[in-house]
Amino acid sequence: ITGESGTGKELIAQAIHYNSPRREKRFIAINCGALPETLLESELFGYKKGAFTGAKESRQGLLEAANGGTLFLDEVGNLPMNVQKTLLRFLQEKEFNRLGDTTPTRVDVRILSATNSDLKEAIKSGGFREDLYYRLNVVNIHLPPLRERRDDIPLLAAHFILLQNQKFGTAIKGFESDAVRALCDFDWPGNIRQLRNVIEACMAMETDDYISWSTLAQFIEGEYGGAIESGTVDTNELSFNTALEQFEADLLKGLLKKHGGIIENASREAGMNMVTMYRKIKKYGIKKEDYS
Repeated sequence: ITGESGTGKELIAQAIHYNSPRREKRFIAINCGALPETLLESELFGYKKGAFTGAKESRQGLLEAANGGTLFLDEVGNLPMNVQKTLLRFLQEKEFNRLGDTTPTRVDVRILSATNSDLKEAIKSGGFREDLYYRLNVVNIHLPPLRERRDDIPLLAAHFILLQNQKFGTAIKGFESDAVRALCDFDWPGNIRQLRNVIEACMAMETDDYISWSTLAQFIEGEYGGAIESGTVDTNELSFNTALEQFEADLLKGLLKKHGGIIENASREAGMNMVTMYRKIKKYGIKKEDYS
């Protein structure tokens, strides 16, 4: 499963597992880049008592724990070469040896893997085994970034709101229409993970039944543009900038009044996306009474 960070690769892996004949067995996920090499090997394959200092008793690894089910290897491109070799042998022979053990262990496990890196480039540079790549890449599922599937955003947002309501007993019903349009306008560089985090933050802050664009803007406006760096600015430049901002604020008020407060139409005439429009409305402190 390939795709940018945060595109929902583990969610897809879980969906595959829970819609397969293995759904009654365990789904176990491990991030291959989150553990040091020595610990990763023992986590995957387990070890025999006395295999190394501190191994006071034998312990099964994740491959055994997932027997009959699915093991999901996230960021598989980060596997050390020696672990790649052992994993390849398991995929070929359906058996492996615990660390320090000479007796092979056989298990029936489905392996799903994911990466946000280019494994073909890693093969060229010697960082990933070509034979393992072809063993893992039997069926490839590529997840496009959220900015390329904007129609999914309202559905995902509704799903995450439902999950949060169930988890915390809240009763948020959804987003106001302006906020939905802003969600769809935003590029979401962090993809589904960022969308979920923003929704959880909005739900923690919102006091009404529906999340407003002003609540949403608090958590995504910083993604657009950069803050003006501090430095020396002379009085004339400061006066010019202040006048320019006042002109822009008056222009936005006029457009909002012209379009009856419909932000989508006003932002379209202003030539900016809705998230930028929201950010500027907040920046200039424009209130509904200013254009109603």
